[in-house]
Amino acid sequence: MIRRVMAILLAVWMLFSYAMGEGELLRGYDAKEGYVYVAFGSYPQVIEGGDPLDGNQTWTWRAAHQAAEKEKKKTGTEYDPGEVTPTPILWRVISAENGQALLMSEYILFASTMHPSTGEYRKVGADFGATGLSAKLNGEFAETAFSEKELNCMVPLETFGKVFIPDSKILKDKTLGFGTNKSRLAWATEYAIRVTGAYVYQPFNGNHTPYWLREQSENQKTHARSIKKDGSIGKLGATGDDMGARPMIILEMDRIMIDGGEGTIGNPYAIRVKEQ
Repeated sequence: MIRRVMAILLAVWMLFSYAMGEGELLRGYDAKEGYVYVAFGSYPQVIEGGDPLDGNQTWTWRAAHQAAEKEKKKTGTEYDPGEVTPTPILWRVISAENGQALLMSEYILFASTMHPSTGEYRKVGADFGATGLSAKLNGEFAETAFSEKELNCMVPLETFGKVFIPDSKILKDKTLGFGTNKSRLAWATEYAIRVTGAYVYQPFNGNHTPYWLREQSENQKTHARSIKKDGSIGKLGATGDDMGARPMIILEMDRIMIDGGEGTIGNPYAIRVKEQ
């Protein structure tokens, strides 16, 4: 009897291990269970410590950034965060189907203009892949955040490259967990605020940060669509330099394996690229 039980347990463990190895534990948003979270890649996020969701922490970082900017104008002294060690990027799994997992960064990782020139954006803005932000995501950001092996298991989206940002279609989709304005709110990391200057709404408005969507405004071609104070979808001039970027990527699930964690926001699955 004991041998039979042990054999059953061994079979269950082997199936569980196989599922983890093939990435089968990744699933998309579920109305009852919520999101699965994973850690993949790394990027500068923490300077002096703290959590973006911890009380008024982000507002404190914004105040420190503003003080540093005043000091810079007065003395010419740049804020120096010292050596910032990259830490794992936390992603929520938005959807997982046909062997591919769509991930969105839980936090806003840096601030940037959508494009450096409103005149140029008027002409190229309909193609996000032609914008300055797209170039930054697939250049400077991707080179910092991912190893070559990690980049190789990522799928390019249309003409945008392997790293992009959400559009309004995704952020209006109730089946993906974005049925309300509140669901679209996002908070920025300490690095995003203190080093790249990400804007932060005042504490009574929630301490969150507005961020870009990848669409050009239909009625004002010098503007890109963006998430506003209450989580609604609005627009802002493309040269706004304190708007957040909330990256998205697509992973080939047969190229990755789960190497620990529980899939929760506090203990995300650690994603490792399989050896080929």
